[in-house]
Amino acid sequence: MHSMGSRWLWRSGLVVFVIVLATIVARVGERLFDPPQARGDAEAELGHPLLSYEIWDGTPYTVFELDGRIHFDRLFADPTSIDWPPRPQWQWCGQWSYLPVTGNPASVAVSDVPIPNVLFGQVNDPGIVALAVDLDGVTHTWSVSGPAFAVQLPEETSAPATVDFLNADGQVVWTAEVQDG
Repeated sequence: MHSMGSRWLWRSGLVVFVIVLATIVARVGERLFDPPQARGDAEAELGHPLLSYEIWDGTPYTVFELDGRIHFDRLFADPTSIDWPPRPQWQWCGQWSYLPVTGNPASVAVSDVPIPNVLFGQVNDPGIVALAVDLDGVTHTWSVSGPAFAVQLPEETSAPATVDFLNADGQVVWTAEVQDG
């Protein structure tokens, strides 16, 4: 009888321990898979400098330079990594869009991957503070700054042929043709 009570207590304790451990792992896991909230945190996670960092609908997107190109890509939470000890880590998905690095005041491309209708590019002129596009007869303006940017176009619109880059007075500093990323 004493032996049976001990087993029951031991099993009950083990069940409680497993439930508590599972709860802790789930809570910690939730926090580990939250995207980095700041560009510096994302840079530390990736081990690479970023030119721009945006979070849209809970998903992080980056603009970075690599091999003479400006890349736009989405990050994903990789539950295991090649680091030791293994830990969850944010990684590039590798389905990026890109355009060549330029010495022009600014450049722009449209990305269809990893999400459609994103304009991204490079800003070299410190006087540029915004970009403006005409979409179906309506002018849309977004704040941008160097060294790079990424903006989501409204749903159900197609990418414009050109983008105007504006200074603080709203004057056009540079007009760029939109490249396919």
